[in-house]
Amino acid sequence: MAESLWLRNRARNLQPTCFDPNTGLVIDQKVLSLYIRYQNQYTRAHSNSLNDLIRSRAERKKAELGFEAQRQKNNPKSALRKSTK
Repeated sequence: MAESLWLRNRARNLQPTCFDPNTGLVIDQKVLSLYIRYQNQYTRAHSNSLNDLIRSRAERKKAELGFEAQRQKNNPKSALRKSTK
């Protein structure tokens, strides 16, 4: 995730080099479109990684809750002792 974020910011920071500082016109359209494409690619990669992380955390939390529910169902006294500690 950090790598995607860094590369996205790098592509964004390189975009101004494609413009003429005096007139503001595009000097190199191909390179600018390449930087914009890279920025979009790394933005999507970062978003996908973030969604995967959120999904895996939710699954892990759900699994932990499921194990706790099984413990309570199988042995209600030990689960009660754990919850009062």
